[in-house]
Amino acid sequence: MQKGIELFTNFLYFTNDIEEEERNTTPIPQLKIKPVNLEERLSFIKSRPNLYHSFRQLSELMGEQEKLFAKKLVLKKSSK
Repeated sequence: MQKGIELFTNFLYFTNDIEEEERNTTPIPQLKIKPVNLEERLSFIKSRPNLYHSFRQLSELMGEQEKLFAKKLVLKKSSK
């Protein structure tokens, strides 16, 4: 689960165009592209990593972030 959380966090910052050096200084609430209730859901996952519900929640967060990233790419492409 730790690797999954790290993977999601990296994907979250990548989709927000945040460089690796800036990740420590950019808190999650300041990100523009993120799933609804991200802070609460991520807190739940981190506090109970061994539960099946945490695994499902992380899986859902990843899917939601993928959709938001795809939306961002389509909007960026259509604005050109």
